[in-house]
Amino acid sequence: VTFNIMLRSLLCAGKRDEAQFLLRDMREHGLSANKVTIAELLSDRTRANDAEGVWRIVDWMQSTEFGITNAACSILLKRITAESPAEEVDRTFALIEQLSEPLDEALCSQAVEAAVRTQKTQLASRFMDTLGTLRSKKTSGSAATFGSMIKLHGQNTDLQQVWSTWKLMHEKGISPSSVTLGCMVEALVNCSSVEEAAKLVRETASNGDSSILNTVIYSSIIKGFAQAKQAEKCFRTLEEMEAQGIPGNTITYNTLLDACAKCGTMSRVPAIFEKMKQSDVEPDRITYSTLIKGYCVAGELDCAFKLFEELKADGKLDLDEIVYNSLLDGCSRKQKPQKAMEYLQDMISVGIQPSNYTLSIMVKLLGRAKRLNEALKLAEDYRQEFNLKLNVQVFTCLMQACLLNKKVQKALDIYKEMIGELGRLPDRKAHTVLVDGCLNAGAFEEAVQVCRCAYGFGSPELSVRGSITVGVEPKALSDLANKVAAGRVGSVEEVMEVFDVADPSGKLRAKASTQRERPGATGSAKAEEGWKGAAKQRKKEGGEEKWDWDSWSWDQWDNNKSRSWKGEWTKKSRGR
Repeated sequence: VTFNIMLRSLLCAGKRDEAQFLLRDMREHGLSANKVTIAELLSDRTRANDAEGVWRIVDWMQSTEFGITNAACSILLKRITAESPAEEVDRTFALIEQLSEPLDEALCSQAVEAAVRTQKTQLASRFMDTLGTLRSKKTSGSAATFGSMIKLHGQNTDLQQVWSTWKLMHEKGISPSSVTLGCMVEALVNCSSVEEAAKLVRETASNGDSSILNTVIYSSIIKGFAQAKQAEKCFRTLEEMEAQGIPGNTITYNTLLDACAKCGTMSRVPAIFEKMKQSDVEPDRITYSTLIKGYCVAGELDCAFKLFEELKADGKLDLDEIVYNSLLDGCSRKQKPQKAMEYLQDMISVGIQPSNYTLSIMVKLLGRAKRLNEALKLAEDYRQEFNLKLNVQVFTCLMQACLLNKKVQKALDIYKEMIGELGRLPDRKAHTVLVDGCLNAGAFEEAVQVCRCAYGFGSPELSVRGSITVGVEPKALSDLANKVAAGRVGSVEEVMEVFDVADPSGKLRAKASTQRERPGATGSAKAEEGWKGAAKQRKKEGGEEKWDWDSWSWDQWDNNKSRSWKGEWTKKSRGR
């Protein structure tokens, strides 16, 4: 015990060399490290954020006679955050299965909270079941743990389980704390049951438990009504909060301003500022950012521009990316590309680096303004100047801009580039945008091939593990089926394969088959070579046709001899 107390003192003081000498003294006196010793060492490596050192100690611990303990796992679980590497999270939870002693309630509770933080729903549910079993033998428990359980169910929008856990807590005789009630209110709001949340808070106040009510709880309800675009109920909640003697803070008033922006009631802004003044609440950057966004959404750009210039001249608040993005979005809504370009240059001049979100706003705006070359150049310049790695959203906006400007081939080139940079297929929305654009441009065969990529048919060998199917939105597939039915698509067999996977019920296939045999549609039913052209080969094995991708590569895409995107399909599609 004495050695462990000395070890803790040395480690807390950062005297690790002396701690090492102390451990040697322990061995010389014939004393082995025990559970407490290792727990102290683990805590020290955790404070130092030394992952390698932590796992070295764990490996050592596994070789001891007492093995992995509840205390050690508890220390490791506290290290886990939403940003922790997946491998480390999995390794930590796996240690619980290797416990050399019975799992205790405290560790089980921590496991639930860690699983919630890392969005491991199934794991959290399993530990919650275990926790329930452990607690069934007791008459008391932790309100905080029940709060974590309620929070998890709220994140999963499982309203039934939210209420079941709340009722179980009361059946156990556990009184909710402010944190627990806050978790309950937040869970109800997440489940779109903000009215129930407001009712619960009123009942809590009327039952004489108003001491656990606070600003955060009321702000969550205001936020819920704001999301539901019920501005009047937001202000009514504020009045109820004030009636309980609970003052609003910056978050409360910012949420109210956001409600005004969402509901288009910017005329109430002066009254909110007056309340802030009476409550001695100072507006912050988020306050003004919300205001600017609200004016932009309401179409009152002159008010937004004026407020921005006043803030800039005042110099009391540092303007950030959020403020500039709000202005750019306002310009985009009102189709003011030149004004947006001015704010963008101003943003860069004050040292604020544009993000992918900034770029996506500008690409959409320039694309709609028929300034495609500027949009493409902006994306390329920011890649070089700011080392910006484009995300799926920006690539999707670039494709959409190309399609709006009738540049189907350029959109397909960007699709190819996106796959190369991401190392995987993009998401469903990206594929849907591309398919819609191809259909609108009359590039029906290209639309078929994009669909085939989205459903794992005929895709090139990508640097991703396993077979990925991202799919396409049902409406785009339905539109494609209409084109097939009208005899506008030649590669019927290929598109039917997609329909069979996308819609096992057979409705898409049936829709595509309707009217295909009408007079004049026979010639168009002839199957053509695929998107890959000469690089695509068929071979029969056991009567079943399969693609041979061994001889295919992205380099063949642009081969002049290839009948691909640039070849006969494009001519035929547009010729129809």
